Amino acid sequence: KMFDLLILTAGVALVQLDKVEENASKSYQEQRRWVGVLAVLGACCTSGFAGVYFELVLKPRADQGNRPPPCVWAKNLQLSSFALIIALITAFIKDHKAILADGFFQGYSPLVLSVITLEAGGGLVVAVVIKYADNILKSFGTAVSIITSTIVSAWIFGFVISKLFVEG
Repeated sequence: KMFDLLILTAGVALVQLDKVEENASKSYQEQRRWVGVLAVLGACCTSGFAGVYFELVLKPRADQGNRPPPCVWAKNLQLSSFALIIALITAFIKDHKAILADGFFQGYSPLVLSVITLEAGGGLVVAVVIKYADNILKSFGTAVSIITSTIVSAWIFGFVISKLFVEG
């Protein structure tokens, strides 16, 4: 598993190196690269911990005896409750005037609602995959999704796939 993680890290680094010089000249602000690297490493660590912990919570252990494993839907409801509270607080802190004036759902188009539906469905699929498979398999599924998105982007939007991108 550690070897797989090292390969994944090297692949992501190669893909990012492909765009470093191209994007560096477009920025008009001072950039602190190490702050960004540390932020990404922190996000990766917390994401990995969350996936492993969620798998630990959902899957039955030997020390539980005959107690049934917790329901995926109940755990998703618990997790989404915390996320909803944090999201509402953040929304009101940042946009309270607009929300009070025009309502919470201002600017929601059918496209926005479609994206919300897809994201919610993706969260449910992740929960089911973790319950019946494991976190590593979910990560490889995500990689296949990224590859498929890349191919579709190249075909539909003319995205140019470079050598470093393919190696990554």
